[in-house]
Amino acid sequence: MIVLIVELAWLTPAAVRSFRYSVSPDGIHTSAGVIFRRENFVPMQQILIVERRQGPILRSFGLVKVRFRVPGSFIDIDGVTDDAFAVLQREVRSAHAPDDHG
Repeated sequence: MIVLIVELAWLTPAAVRSFRYSVSPDGIHTSAGVIFRRENFVPMQQILIVERRQGPILRSFGLVKVRFRVPGSFIDIDGVTDDAFAVLQREVRSAHAPDDHG
């Protein structure tokens, strides 16, 4: 019972606060975890599909889940605003656009 209280009161909120993502022209970097740290880097060229997912709870907060599909796997980013989703989608689209100089 004490473990459950610690997890609900401290660990889960801390894990949510510890999640970070950043977008660069090369790809998307995510990091998460309080006790065990997890980091991912997804090259832009490997992203096949950018999905917008939203259930009733996220919708009530005006948030979405973004799922990046890559060969054989996927990366999720939870709790993103609609505006941030549009930016992420635009970044991936521009990374896949043909180069005007070639």
